[in-house]
Amino acid sequence: MAAGPTETIARKVADLRERKGLTKQELGDALTELGVSWNRFTVSSLENGKRQNLSVTEWLALARALDVAPLTLLLPLGEADEIEVLPGLPVHPDLVRQWIVGEEQAVNEQGYTVGDSVFWSRHTEPLRLYSRLPVAQEAVRGAKSALRIAESVGREEAVTRAREANVGALRQLADILKDMSGASIRPPALPASWLDEMVELGMLDAVHGLPQVKEG
Repeated sequence: MAAGPTETIARKVADLRERKGLTKQELGDALTELGVSWNRFTVSSLENGKRQNLSVTEWLALARALDVAPLTLLLPLGEADEIEVLPGLPVHPDLVRQWIVGEEQAVNEQGYTVGDSVFWSRHTEPLRLYSRLPVAQEAVRGAKSALRIAESVGREEAVTRAREANVGALRQLADILKDMSGASIRPPALPASWLDEMVELGMLDAVHGLPQVKEG
């Protein structure tokens, strides 16, 4: 029988606590410092299965105290083929992961999507766009670093390639920003020089209203 979310978290907490060399009281103290009043009895109650429910705050605090991602506690990825994500609904843990992070809709026991696809897509768009941002930002940083190196060496061919890569990386980021604007999603602050460069290259109309990080 597939384990449910609380049972999975309880097992993961016990395993990770022991791996970190923490006593139950030490874990309880760590949670208390995070604003969640636990002690060794609370930890023991969770780990031995007496505690059947956790609040979202407790789940997040446990993940913080154990230095793992919250989903690491929730999902038995690579450990089990099913988790009973809702009563009577066992599904593969990766399908649950995809649902939680907004990659795919919820599914039923047969693996078919359920619910209003249009509504789901509209209201999970921030998750998908924000998941694309770090990759695009890192691409810009890498391209600019490569361009600086190429310019310092001074080989014209290498500089040309690096400039093209920089433009491509900025365009990828600009496309995400335009998608965010179209969906009325506020983006995070970005370096002012990046935004100015995107405007100069015609990738963005203007930077007015976009949060910026002043450099230097």
